[in-house]
Amino acid sequence: MTGRCPKAVVAVANQLLQQASPARTTLLEPLPKAEQGEIHFVQKRTQVEEFTYVLRSIAKRLNEGVAPNDIIVLVPRKKLGRDFVEYANQRRDAVGLRDQQKFAFILKPDFNEKGEGTDSSS
Repeated sequence: MTGRCPKAVVAVANQLLQQASPARTTLLEPLPKAEQGEIHFVQKRTQVEEFTYVLRSIAKRLNEGVAPNDIIVLVPRKKLGRDFVEYANQRRDAVGLRDQQKFAFILKPDFNEKGEGTDSSS
């Protein structure tokens, strides 16, 4: 079972795990009462355009009343996640998030074939 991830996030995570390891037989499972959730894939011409789009999307959802802990931004590389957090924290005021908490990069463990967490601090 995967913590509190929505079913849609778990489904995409499983697709990525299978692409990385086609012989993989153990996949993640959402908690029985997990929400469906929603996923948005974004690709822009430049990294700054992509970061701007994501930051504005987050601000819109927060201003609509979505709780910060109900939003997750998944990135394929740690450096990209750290770069987004730096970008977002520098531009919070510009998108109306002045009084909101700061963005944070949270590193989750990698999962091996058995679904067990391993250290991914590199």
